[in-house]
Amino acid sequence: MSSFHAAVVHADRSVTYCGTVGTDHLRTVRAMAALPATTHRVVEHPGRPGSVFVLRADGDLDWYQPVDTAPPPVRPRAPATRTHAVGQEREGAGAITDEVPFTARDQGTVWIDAAIRFGDGVIGGPMDTPRNPPRVVHHTTESPAGGKYLEAVASYLIEVAAEPHLVNCPVTGRVGQFGPLHHSARALRNDGSRRTNREGLVCVQIEVLGRASEPWTDA
Repeated sequence: MSSFHAAVVHADRSVTYCGTVGTDHLRTVRAMAALPATTHRVVEHPGRPGSVFVLRADGDLDWYQPVDTAPPPVRPRAPATRTHAVGQEREGAGAITDEVPFTARDQGTVWIDAAIRFGDGVIGGPMDTPRNPPRVVHHTTESPAGGKYLEAVASYLIEVAAEPHLVNCPVTGRVGQFGPLHHSARALRNDGSRRTNREGLVCVQIEVLGRASEPWTDA
């Protein structure tokens, strides 16, 4: 019987390690998440076969990882809040330096005051083609919405290194932000050698909690 490390990623980014569980436990978790009235949603890790996350309505994220891999890192407390300013974010490898400058009057478009800050604020770097038109990309998370799913989905996106700029819950109206809008995010796949995350003056990526088959606007 296979065994899995079990951990909980809390909304404040702390991680509690819960020990190991067997295949039967994970099978039960999957079965419960498949029930129509469940508040849990199972999501596979896109880069680690066998690693599974469970989104929870209370904002926590359950994490199961095969025991033949390193256990999830224990984080006893959330990292200290960081203060960001334009130009202080880390530049990604291979990023060009021909960045269109942002002035003081643009500060409000870089960090949204009302948004919840998720992660350390460093998710990308300057854009590759800043002379090209700006873009905005919406995705659905294919997950439930409402409650504190915003925190659970944010934790998942951080753990798999697929953070957009923004994540929005249309049920509660809450918005979270992972990084500055004038730098790249990392929710898109590259198109061959073309780094789609860094295309345009900006490429603002927004994850919307919900499913594509269930419209979340009145349009």
